[in-house]
Amino acid sequence: MAKRRASTITRIALVLGLCVGAFAATRAQNRNRPATLTAMDYVEIEQLNAAYGHYIDTGEDQGQAWARLFTPDAVFTRQNGDKYIGREQLAGLGRTIGSRGPKAVAHFATNVWVQPSPEGAVGKVYAVIIRFPDDKMDENDPRPVDVKLGARYHDTYVKTADGWRFKSRSVVMAGSNRTARGSLSPR
Repeated sequence: MAKRRASTITRIALVLGLCVGAFAATRAQNRNRPATLTAMDYVEIEQLNAAYGHYIDTGEDQGQAWARLFTPDAVFTRQNGDKYIGREQLAGLGRTIGSRGPKAVAHFATNVWVQPSPEGAVGKVYAVIIRFPDDKMDENDPRPVDVKLGARYHDTYVKTADGWRFKSRSVVMAGSNRTARGSLSPR
């Protein structure tokens, strides 16, 4: 009888151990599975991208408005590889870029493409930076409009208590798939 009882306890322990192991494995798999995004999540991420251009161009609130679009520990990587980590460094960059004032317009973002990820969402955004003549854009202004940069932003977004924020944003320069040699016309 004592052997039978020990055998039953051993079986119960094995079954419980298997259940705990299966539960832990399922939980680990679900942790790596991309979250589902709602329609409102997509709208809020689009609005985050729209606010980015407005705040970086104008330098609103001494660059702080732009910096608040990022998480406190966010990383922004410029096209030259320079990294700005955290809101203090981001606000400094926002102040510098946005020093032209509240009427400045330069950053245009389009083709926002967002996908769910385990962390929240990832995305790619086309960006065009256009330099307009500073505060003098009329028919008599001799300075031309200049397309300064074509690029793509590679983003990681996370949902915080304050809404969606950039966890990271990297600027990737636009390139061409054409080779430097040869002609574009058929032979």
